[in-house]
Amino acid sequence: MSQYPATDGWDHGRVDTADSSPAVSRGDRWDISEAAGRPRLRVRTVERTAVIRFEDAEILFEEGAVHAVGRELRRLIEDEGHTQLVVDFAGVSFLSSEVLGILAGLQRKIEPNRGSIVLCGLDPLLRDMVRITHLDRVFDVCGDEAEALGRILC
Repeated sequence: MSQYPATDGWDHGRVDTADSSPAVSRGDRWDISEAAGRPRLRVRTVERTAVIRFEDAEILFEEGAVHAVGRELRRLIEDEGHTQLVVDFAGVSFLSSEVLGILAGLQRKIEPNRGSIVLCGLDPLLRDMVRITHLDRVFDVCGDEAEALGRILC
């Protein structure tokens, strides 16, 4: 990671799927140790909504990566108290159904608190996967991050 802070409002931490140590919390941002070739989560907060983007995760299928992503998403909800999440899948072409299962479990967990998870940036294949599994009944699915934030913040 650079010694200079990012100026785009995003955390540029990297999910280390080989290490099970928790991320270091830094207010609205969190950093995750570096690991070459592993997916990264970039998280920023917009009016108490956690906006999550995946980087270096064109294929989010490896078991270790899926579990690391699940841990970090749970941490956002359980430790940081987020009840509104926008998960941007732009750049992800393939993903394990386990990722959708993790998200569905988290949706059930935050629903009683009027929480929601909105998916956006889905590749056409992933959008079909969400529709075929009827998860479009569980999640709002939007075209892009702006539309997703508009749904949550209205």
